[in-house]
Amino acid sequence: MQRDSGSVTLKTSVQVEEEDISPQAKASSVDADDDALRAACDPVASQIAVNRSITAPEQRLPPELLAEIFLHLQKRPSSMLELIELDRIIARVCTTWRHVVLGTPRLWSSINVHAQSDTVDAEKCLRRYLPLSRSCPLYILCNTAGQPGLLPLLSEHASRWQHINLQISSAESRAMTPVATPLLERAQVHVRDALDAEHPGLLRFLQYTPRLRVLAFKGQSKEMAAKLSLPMSPVLVVLHLVLIDLLTSYSLTSVLPTIQQYRKTLKTLTCGLGGAGPAASESTQSAADERIQFPALLWLAVFGAGLELFPRISTPKLLMLLVDTGPAIFPSVFLDFLEREPLNIRVLQLLYNCRACSETDITMLLR
Repeated sequence: MQRDSGSVTLKTSVQVEEEDISPQAKASSVDADDDALRAACDPVASQIAVNRSITAPEQRLPPELLAEIFLHLQKRPSSMLELIELDRIIARVCTTWRHVVLGTPRLWSSINVHAQSDTVDAEKCLRRYLPLSRSCPLYILCNTAGQPGLLPLLSEHASRWQHINLQISSAESRAMTPVATPLLERAQVHVRDALDAEHPGLLRFLQYTPRLRVLAFKGQSKEMAAKLSLPMSPVLVVLHLVLIDLLTSYSLTSVLPTIQQYRKTLKTLTCGLGGAGPAASESTQSAADERIQFPALLWLAVFGAGLELFPRISTPKLLMLLVDTGPAIFPSVFLDFLEREPLNIRVLQLLYNCRACSETDITMLLR
């Protein structure tokens, strides 16, 4: 109780306690209340954020449409680094995206294992990503240099190969067991090195190829011509066969039987063998009944010793012809071929070491 100018003021105990509280204590109390309020609001704010993400435009897309968007943006075939990005970044944006990415087999069915970074374990990645493709047909580009375990791993899924492009060593092709490839439509194989004498035969691992339509093979040693064993296919329409070694001359004799098996269906043929081809004085015409008929062949490219094809084949429907050889040694078998075949050829291209022949060269040829 206080006396002031004759008046008496009474204070309660609560008022006395409030006067005794310091400003710092009051501020701390306010902060504590503020923190408690924020803590109470945080779950609400989190739920609001979740609700907003659920209603975002990309979240309202049907999973099928989202999968098509991912497929449209994806490079095909995808490198290992791109698949890692798909797995570790795109698939972790949200639960929906993860379900779509991991649940779309086509995203994992096209793989390029060429020239990978040293930081990428290609074999480990293939073991994770190939199973994600499930039963989808596979498009595989693979350079096995320095990674001998890749080819056996890919062979486990050979029944789903649809398009393969392999750069392998002769040792890897020798060690590979025959596989059935019922879905295979396109195959490109490049053997980087020479063969040993006991090699059982190139491409023998392609045992069953009923759908194979395009086949390309490239090698660089003389033994490959004798060891070449092309797969059987009743529907093959394109064959590119290139055996080039600047120090080696090849003979068509060992290669021709492998080409002959496709004579009924073949429409495009490239035959490039090391060597300059037959000299004019050495060429002999085969009898008409001895020539191999290629009734469907429309496009033919030959160079080097591949010119030996001319006296041995007949191509009644040929429309385009490309020949690469030196004009000075241009064999007469080529001119004989033009004279005896029906005049259906619409495009004739003459090259010399992959360069178009000059008018002077063509004049020399036609004399």
